[in-house]
Amino acid sequence: MKVLVNAVSISEGGSLVVLERLLAAMIPQGQDIEWHAVVHPAVAARNALPNAVRQWTFPSVAVSPAHLFFWYEVTLPRLARRIGANLVFSQTNYLPRRRLACPTLLLVQHAGHFSHEFSRLMEQHLGTRKSIVAWRRKGAWVRSSVRVASQVIVQTAALARAIRADAWLPAGQIDVVPHGPGVVSVVDQPPAPRAEGPWRVGYVSKFGVQKDFATALRAHRLLLDRGLDVTLVLTLDPTVQGFAAIDRLVDELGTRDRVDNRGEVEMGGLQPLYDSLDAFVFPSLCESFGFPLVEAMARGLPVTVARTASNLEVGRGDVPSFSPGDSRALADILEPLMRSAALREAQSRRSLDVAGRYSWDRAARNTLDVIARTAR
Repeated sequence: MKVLVNAVSISEGGSLVVLERLLAAMIPQGQDIEWHAVVHPAVAARNALPNAVRQWTFPSVAVSPAHLFFWYEVTLPRLARRIGANLVFSQTNYLPRRRLACPTLLLVQHAGHFSHEFSRLMEQHLGTRKSIVAWRRKGAWVRSSVRVASQVIVQTAALARAIRADAWLPAGQIDVVPHGPGVVSVVDQPPAPRAEGPWRVGYVSKFGVQKDFATALRAHRLLLDRGLDVTLVLTLDPTVQGFAAIDRLVDELGTRDRVDNRGEVEMGGLQPLYDSLDAFVFPSLCESFGFPLVEAMARGLPVTVARTASNLEVGRGDVPSFSPGDSRALADILEPLMRSAALREAQSRRSLDVAGRYSWDRAARNTLDVIARTAR
């Protein structure tokens, strides 16, 4: 069987983690499959995919939205016919608007297109009418792709429910396959308590309108006001749009010397960064899966999340949680954690128990089952 993986626009973030880790785990288990992948030029230059994958690149798709649209509607169908693909597995959220000659499997990795709250925040962030129209057109294309796909695959049941409600998709046309633990390994034991220095609470994430950094920053201020010695660790690129507002809030709160923004961290530096933390907060309002949450649990960190359906699902239900946007509730959860070594160890062990249930090998096996069923 020949499978063509569409990853033409994926160059960073969680989608790149999925592309690399999932393919690497699927190839040994799917030895009867001939793999082809359309990748971003930056991915091709890094030669990050296994040698068993035949890579294709089409740099012209980055020239303009029109070029990208042409690629989907004309070039991708031609390529699928040229290689004799038995299935196209698109990991970009998009498919051509018309059905291809072979079955298609669509991996939806952007929950924001199926969240009213995310769309409201996104349009508020974009500001201009032109940008808002472009965002809405992207959303319409994603929903069209969901409807035209032979099968859809997502990482959480929460996202599956949102897609079914928004796109009127039958329950049998969507599969839920959780991913593995991001780019880190799962440790065996809780990390040793910090011998000295301030507590380090981390929120490892790129900027996003749904990430709610303000709640983390305000909770941090409350902890300082309660006499706790704590540093908030962030990983924000100071050049991205939206950082300036976060930076202003830091000044307003007077926590400049207690916020450690490490800037955007390369994948190889994430595991050491998690290991430098004592706890992890995840106030995000909308996630498809939330790799940082799983990665933090995999390194044995006590975690606290905003009480959303996807966060609770990934945290397996009884993860400490607070109402979205409630900085005082977040501080109230962190304070006893910082004062009690026994509570920290108990929550750390719980994190490891949950993280142990996420596996790239398991994700690969279940994805291959969906691929085989869809191709039939």
